[in-house]
Amino acid sequence: MSNPIQFPEQFFGQLNPPALQETARQVHAFMHTYAGVQCRMTYGIPFYYARKRFAYLNADREGRLELAFTHAHLLPNKKGIIDLRGRKQVGGLYLPLDGELPWEEMDEIIQEALTLDASWKNKKDNCCAHCKHLHLLFKPITTMTFTYYGHSCFLLSDGKTRILFDPFISGNELAHQIHPDQIETDYILISHAHADHIADAESIALRTGAKVICSWEIHEWLNSKGVHNTYPMNTGGQSDLGDFHVRCTVAQHSSGLPDGSYGGNPMGFIVTMGEESVYYSGDTALTLDMQLIPLWAKLKAAILPVGDHFTMGADDVIRAAGFVQCKNIIGVHFDTFGFIRIDHEQTKQKFESAGLSLRLPAIGSEIEL
Repeated sequence: MSNPIQFPEQFFGQLNPPALQETARQVHAFMHTYAGVQCRMTYGIPFYYARKRFAYLNADREGRLELAFTHAHLLPNKKGIIDLRGRKQVGGLYLPLDGELPWEEMDEIIQEALTLDASWKNKKDNCCAHCKHLHLLFKPITTMTFTYYGHSCFLLSDGKTRILFDPFISGNELAHQIHPDQIETDYILISHAHADHIADAESIALRTGAKVICSWEIHEWLNSKGVHNTYPMNTGGQSDLGDFHVRCTVAQHSSGLPDGSYGGNPMGFIVTMGEESVYYSGDTALTLDMQLIPLWAKLKAAILPVGDHFTMGADDVIRAAGFVQCKNIIGVHFDTFGFIRIDHEQTKQKFESAGLSLRLPAIGSEIEL
C-alpha cells in the first residue's frame, strides 16, 4: 500500500482564504500522481523532485497560487501559458481559485518538465562533445541576480523576493538614467546612515511599502518621517525573515544621518536566499572580523567597496577576499565623485594577478551570481 500524501501544515495550514488552501491541496495531490515525483519542503514551500527539483507551489503576496517550473525557459510551452514575469529561468501558471482547474494544460507542462528532467540526466551521461554542450544548456542556473543602480545601491533577487541595498540614486549624477520612482522592491537593507546610502530610502519605502532593515537609530529616524514598516537590527544580530535570512556583520566606518544626528553602528550583511549566500560589507576598512564570515556562510559572491579613501581600496579588498574565502568579487562604491575614482583596468589586473574575479558593473547592468 502506498504512503498517504502528506500536506505540510507549515505551508498549507497558513493559506487563506479557504479556496486558496483547497486549490493548493488539489494541485499538491495531482503532482503525486506522477511516478517517481516526490515533495520536499524547501524555503517553507513544497518543491517537487524527479531526478532533480523541477517545480514548486507558491502563493504570492496578492493571494494568487502559482505552479512554477524551475527551468521554464527551456520548456516548449506549446500553448503559451507559462509566464516568466521577467524572470530569466523560472516561470509558471497562475491557478484559478474558482471553477475547474486546467488539468489538461497542467499535465502537458508537467510532462514537458519531467521529459526535460530525464533528458538532462541522459545528456550528462553521454560523453560525446555534442551532448556535453547540451549538458551545459540543462545545467541548473542560479536564480539570484544582482542589478546595479550606481555607487553602493543594488538589488538582489531570487526571482521571488527583491532586496534593495543602500538606496542612493537621485543624488548620483552617474545614475541619471535610473529612476528611483520606478524601482520595485520587497525589502530595503541600509548599511549605515550617510546620505550616499540612504537618500532615496524614505521615498522608495513609502511608495513600495517595503520592509526596511536597518540600525535602531535609522529605524527611529524613518519612523519620524512616516516610514513605519521598519525592522531594527544591530551588529551581531541575525534574523530569518521568511523570504531570506540576514546576519548583520561588523563594519569599520562612521554613520551620521542627513540631519546630523547619530546614525548607529555601520554594518554589513550576509544575506541567504535559499541555499545561496552573498556578503555585502557596507562601507568599511579591512578588518580581521571578516575572517568570521566563512564560519557563517559559504559565499556565492562578496560585494565590497573598492574606491579607497573612505573605504577599502583594491589591495585591501584582495586581502578581504582571502579573509571571507570568496573569489567572486563585485566592486561598489567607486567613481561616484572625485575622491573615489579608480583606474578600472589597473584595478582588474591586480585582482587577476591574485587569482580573483572582480566585476565593476555598469550602472543599470544585471549580473547572474
